[in-house]
Formats: sequence, C-alpha cells, structure tokens
Amino acid sequence: MTPQAQKVEENSDKTPMCPLLCPNRNRWGATQSEIRRRLEEKEKKLKETRRRVEEMKLSVERVIGEHDKSFTALIRCIEEAHKKLTERIREQEKREMEKDEGVMEQLEKEIEELKRREAEVKELSETKDHLHFLQNFSSHCVLPADGDSLSFTVTADFSSEDLRKELSGLKRSLVKISQWDIMTWTPPGREAPVFTLQSPQPQSRKEFLQYFCPLTLDINTASRDLHLSEGNKKVTHKGTRAKYPDHPDRFDYWCQVLCREVLTGTRCYWEVECSGLFIKIGVAYKGLSRKGGVWECGLGYNDKSWCLWCCDSQYSVRHNNKQTVIGAPYSPRIGVYLDWPAGSLSFYSVSHTMTLLHRFNTSFTEPLYPGFGFGLHSSLTISHLTPCDH
Repeated sequence: MTPQAQKVEENSDKTPMCPLLCPNRNRWGATQSEIRRRLEEKEKKLKETRRRVEEMKLSVERVIGEHDKSFTALIRCIEEAHKKLTERIREQEKREMEKDEGVMEQLEKEIEELKRREAEVKELSETKDHLHFLQNFSSHCVLPADGDSLSFTVTADFSSEDLRKELSGLKRSLVKISQWDIMTWTPPGREAPVFTLQSPQPQSRKEFLQYFCPLTLDINTASRDLHLSEGNKKVTHKGTRAKYPDHPDRFDYWCQVLCREVLTGTRCYWEVECSGLFIKIGVAYKGLSRKGGVWECGLGYNDKSWCLWCCDSQYSVRHNNKQTVIGAPYSPRIGVYLDWPAGSLSFYSVSHTMTLLHRFNTSFTEPLYPGFGFGLHSSLTISHLTPCDH
C-alpha cells in the first residue's frame, strides 16, 4: 500500500458519525427506556392482580367452608333431633310391649285353665250318676277370679300432636328462609362485597311495617322558609321566615329539609301524611348541594337524589332531572320503602290497600337521607305508627 492510500484509510477510520443520526439514537434510547418503564409497570400490575386473584380464591374457599360448617351443623341438629325422637318412641314402644306381653301371658294361662275346667265339666256331665255329677260339679265349678288383665287397655296410638305442630312450624320457617334472596352489596369504604340473606319483597302493609324506621327532621338542614314542629316530625311552609342559625348543611334557597337518620345496607319503610298543593318526598346522598338556587340543589334534579312529586293531586317521579308522570288516584298518605342492598326505592299510595306508584331500580353507592321539599302553604307529617298499626 502506498503512503497516500494508507493515509486515506487512516482518515476514513477517524471520520465522525453524521450529526443527523444522533437525534435518532437519542430518540431510540428514550423510546426503549419508556417501553422498559411501562413493561415493568405492567409486570408489577400483573403480579398484583395474580396475588389478588389468589387471595380472592382463598377468601371464597374460606367463606364457603364457613357456610358449609353452618349448614352441616344445622343438618346435624335436625338429624340429632330426629334420632332422639325415634329413640324415645322406640323406648316407649318397648315399655308398652313388655306390659302387653305380660298381659298376653296371663291371658293365655287363664284361657288354658278355663279350657281344662270346661273339659272336666263336660266329662262329668256325661256320667249317668247325676248325684255324683252334682257333687263333683260343685267342687269344680269355682272359676279362677278375673284379674286386672281384662281391664288393661293396649296402647294402639302414640299421640304427639304438640310435637307435630312444632315441627310443622319449623318446616314452614325453613321453607320460608329457603325462598329468601341472597343479596350482595359493598359498604362504603370497603372493596369486598357483603352477602346478606333477605326475605322476599313485602306485599302487605303488615309486612312493610316489619321494616318500619322512625325518622326525625334535621333542623340544621331546614330552609328558613320551613317551620318544624311536633318534635321535628312535622314541617310546614307558612310563608314566613324562621330564625335558624347559619349552618353549612342548611338549604339557603330551596324549601327543603333532610332527616337525621342515615340509611344504608338495610331495608327501611316509613310513611308520611301530606297536605297542600306541592310536596316532594325522596332520598338523597349527603353530597347534595345546599347553597344557592342552582338545579343541583333540588331533590330529583341531579344524580344524587330520587323523589316523588305530589303536585295538585297528581304524581310524578324525578331523578337526574328526568321526570316520569304517574297516573294513579291521589292519597294523602304515602309509604316509602327502601331496599338499599337491592338498589330499590318504592313509593306507595296508602289507604285500605297499598298501591305501588313507582319503583326506582338502581345501585346505591352511598348512605341515603330521607328528604322533603315544599310549595307555599304545604305541610308534611312523618307518621307516628302505633302498636295497632303493627
């Protein structure tokens, strides 16, 4: 190789990379780093998900095992009661049989004795010496005395009417429970669902009253246009202002009030008596806005509340500002049935019968507070249910 060619080759080895290629290398490096970061996140997420799946499986097996033990114990109790009852009946049968066998043995002896005497009498009666017959008959005609055996009554039936009634009642209870619904709901602040056993939806007023929930109006939420009375069980829109102190929970524009009771994870029923041209009856989450005249504060105008409107003796329901008109006869008494786990809120017209006006079917995610809204000169009273109502 000539010196000139060697110099050219050396210079070619030292030629720097084109500057235009550097951004691509940097970009590729950044992309690779981002892919690596996201890959690690996905792998971590996959690992956590697998762990939660395994925990869930263990939890399911544990819960099923617990319920298996409960039902097995229940079945064992029933079988044990059946075994004890059978043993008692057999023991009584044995005692009665022993008495019966003694009586039968005594009767058999007496029968044999009578048969023997009968044969002797017959033999004597056939003799020709009648005097001798009469003398011998007199000595043989004395019969063995009747013992207590002839007055003994054999037990032909074991009476257990009371026990049958109790077992029949138990059977009805078990059949009733077998028809109950198994509900699932997730309490606030928990991730895992809770399973509850719920009886079927009530049908009669008597069944609804089993879930009666006494309510009290919360004066700290009442609009100043509303007046509370009768131990905070009655509220009236009189057209005058009440001197309530400031409170962050108070409705300062809408003529509304909420109750103090928090309803969640259960079934509740209450009734109200209404008078006036316009009343709203419903439930709301605690997050319902209270300040100003915006629609978000009104019952039924948002996704935080559900309500029934009683306006000029006509009904409608509203949720998230969607209204549905209801055609039904007017009644001043309204029943409200809340099945929180099932996500069911029902309104009934209550008179001599209960008429379903409307049922909301949803999925409640927070505790609920009963609430009411009013037009001028309207009033509502939370019913004081007496023992005769129950």
